[in-house]
Amino acid sequence: MLIDWFTVLAQVLNFLVLLYLLKRFLYRPILAAIDARETLIAKQLAAAAENKAAAQAELLLYQQQHQALLEQQQRLLQEASTTAQAAAAEIVSTARSTAEQIRRQAQLALEEERRRAALALLAQIRQEVVATARQTLADLCGINLEQAYVLAFIAHLQQLDAATRTLLTAAVSPHGGAPQAWLRSATSLSPAQQAMITEAVHTQLSPQAELVFDVASELVGGLELTLNGRKLAWSVAAYLDGLNAHTTAQP
Repeated sequence: MLIDWFTVLAQVLNFLVLLYLLKRFLYRPILAAIDARETLIAKQLAAAAENKAAAQAELLLYQQQHQALLEQQQRLLQEASTTAQAAAAEIVSTARSTAEQIRRQAQLALEEERRRAALALLAQIRQEVVATARQTLADLCGINLEQAYVLAFIAHLQQLDAATRTLLTAAVSPHGGAPQAWLRSATSLSPAQQAMITEAVHTQLSPQAELVFDVASELVGGLELTLNGRKLAWSVAAYLDGLNAHTTAQP
């Protein structure tokens, strides 16, 4: 926990100055008044030796005044002690609050920095995976990456489980109008590739689906089919996002 020592030292200095002022301008005059009064009463007692009753009355008056001064002194000391304790408690509370605020701000800043670093690393990995896959497919298989995406997406479409296929089929069924279906890809697809995907969607889901092809560079690599709000995606970005979520969830 961080403590603002400058503030703490300033408050302690203020407290010492307060004690000095109380002693200089309050306690000393009171004590001096007590001493002066005691001297005066002593002289009066000596002068009134012949009048015992008067001396006793004066003595009683002295005792009463002296007690009042003592009570006043005690009250002032108690008030000063209470004020000092309240000031010290306020200093400690302020220091703790400031330290907690600084700790929270530092924690938030660290979390934000980690999040940005993770996003930057994930984006870099996506680009490197796509570049590596593109080069590998070209060298080993003689096909480009876009063609591989199309083939993988069609295979993914053919391997849908019954529940998912039912949901997607219901989504592409027209309800008083032409069904809405979009096929987004990271790069532009050739007419032949578009025809392959259209045929697969018609065969696996619904022959009534009217596909609209669009380019979405944020996919990085892969395809995404949207059918009236329902999505079916196969892309490098989606795969890495899932892998990142799984890794983050690990203890």
